[in-house]
Amino acid sequence: MEERAKEEFAAFEEEQRKKAKAFNISAVIAATKKLYAVQDVELGTVKYGLITLGDSAELGPLIDSAKTPTEKSLITFWAMLRKAYPDITLDDVRAMPLVATMRVFEKMEREAPNFHRKA
Repeated sequence: MEERAKEEFAAFEEEQRKKAKAFNISAVIAATKKLYAVQDVELGTVKYGLITLGDSAELGPLIDSAKTPTEKSLITFWAMLRKAYPDITLDDVRAMPLVATMRVFEKMEREAPNFHRKA
């Protein structure tokens, strides 16, 4: 029985290796330069971009100053929207309807290429 389990696991690992994409830095960087969009019944088409490591470093002090996880999410959401709407302010995002914002943020999280998500 143990031998069979080892064989099944080895077959599973081999299948996963075949499915895995080869790392392509150019494709990863290209994805961070694109704008993406989600549809919302209340807000319409909402465009956004992916946050890069460089963006994250710039946002670090602002995120570190946030007192709650909600405030950190708000800053992240604003940074993603700012890629498509450079004039949007953090106060603009704070003034958005909470329910609509949560719907959009959840869609963004599901639909955006997310290179840190485990397969």
